[in-house]
Amino acid sequence: MALKIFNPTRTGKGVDKNQPEKKRFFLFFDLFFRKFWNICLVNLMFFVTLLPFVILFFVSVYNGFDLTNGFHLNDLVWIGVFLVALIPVGPGLCAMCQVLNNYALQRPVFLKDDFLETFKNSFRQGILMFYMYLAIFAALAAAFTYYLDQASQGNTFMTVMLVFCLFFMFVFYLSFCYMLTMVPILDQKYWPMFKNSIIFAFAGLKTNIFTFLFTIGVTALLLAAFLTVDLGITFLVFLFLTACIYPALMCFIILFNSYKLVDKYVIAPYYEQTEQ
Repeated sequence: MALKIFNPTRTGKGVDKNQPEKKRFFLFFDLFFRKFWNICLVNLMFFVTLLPFVILFFVSVYNGFDLTNGFHLNDLVWIGVFLVALIPVGPGLCAMCQVLNNYALQRPVFLKDDFLETFKNSFRQGILMFYMYLAIFAALAAAFTYYLDQASQGNTFMTVMLVFCLFFMFVFYLSFCYMLTMVPILDQKYWPMFKNSIIFAFAGLKTNIFTFLFTIGVTALLLAAFLTVDLGITFLVFLFLTACIYPALMCFIILFNSYKLVDKYVIAPYYEQTEQ
């Protein structure tokens, strides 16, 4: 295994080595506000990869795409078009996470070059990661809807299955967080990384629960704010936040918390074994 995160042509951290390290809670906010505009810029770069899907979604709605009125053959065509339009999103996520991870580690960042280089290097694995987790969460969401409907009718077995479904949603969410950390920086085959992501979901449970609550809490606050305004305005505000900050903010929280475990059990042992 080799690492993609280190570039020998770069200097080290741009901070004083003798400066006392801040508590991680305060360090997170210090880094976030210090790099806020750069985080917004990398979010805009990621949004460009999402733009084909957004444009096609508006076109589909204008042409009558609406799954609430039943499923038709024309809807299947649009879903296929959506899936094709989402191809750049996986590599875009990897590229954004590489930049944000360097910000979190206080390493030098060449925003455009780092983003484009990681987009190219993580293209295949980024696509695989994105579509695999998209399929997993779509299947779990469908199962959750079914089990919830059955459990509401007093079916005890379906209530148990509903709990299992929520558990798997939680585990795969944490697994996805670690894949976002590993895919951009590790020159490793996909499935060993996926296996490690499942292990890390349990190994760092305390940190993972904090990450989960933090990301879900921020999302819940935004949704609560949205529900107080008109639905049309809500969608426009959501689109604006998606373009400007929201995905990068979620990824920054995830990477800030998850990298330490990956470094401890994957990156550090690699350098010890190779005596680098």
